[in-house]
Amino acid sequence: MAKKQSKMVGIIGGMGPHASNRFMEIFYNYKNQAIESNYPRLILDSNTQIPSRVKAIFTKSKSPASAMIDSAKKLQQFGCDAIAIPCNTAHAWHADIEKKIQIPVFNIIDCVYDEIKAKLPNKLINVYIFGTQATQKLRLYESKLNKNKNLNIHIVNKNIQSKIDKIIFLIKKNNLQKQYISKFKKIISLLKLKNKNNVVILGCTELSYFKDISLSNCTLIDSSFVLAKKTYHFCEKK
Repeated sequence: MAKKQSKMVGIIGGMGPHASNRFMEIFYNYKNQAIESNYPRLILDSNTQIPSRVKAIFTKSKSPASAMIDSAKKLQQFGCDAIAIPCNTAHAWHADIEKKIQIPVFNIIDCVYDEIKAKLPNKLINVYIFGTQATQKLRLYESKLNKNKNLNIHIVNKNIQSKIDKIIFLIKKNNLQKQYISKFKKIISLLKLKNKNNVVILGCTELSYFKDISLSNCTLIDSSFVLAKKTYHFCEKK
């Protein structure tokens, strides 16, 4: 009997391309399979021509919605059973995409919220969100996380946000460089965390490269990892 195919997920990528590559790496490292055909099938549309999400939010330039919807429709036509978008800021248009297609569009913010609940249930937690200025401006995470009374959301100050923006830009430009790890640890130190009940959300997919850094006073929740996990589990369902 032929092996039943797993479900197939389409990836709207290219925002940016290094983050898309990182997502694919995390996805295929999530489980070790002895035979390559046991891994789920993904289709990546690394559409680097999608208009800037940040510019659309801050300067009212061209919206990325139509380009993302076009990618989603093509992935649906190709037979994908769901869509994943490894870009946090792009989720400002999540509802617009979902309305235009007939398959699920995973929500990265929901995935992070579920991960925090699973990892740190019934604890009072200080939550710090590291993302682009656009993600912060739209309060994409706060609107979801504020529903949980155990989560104390902290808005990073302008100095810290500026440093986060710079490291995101550097990764977009050059991919990960070794010296960026020390820069990231310096940013964490600026939070002046006083206890261990702290979560830092890596709420930009470029920041996913720092997900395995060991920190004594906080837990890192990587948005790319939890989206990849959601995608993998979906693919495995028959």
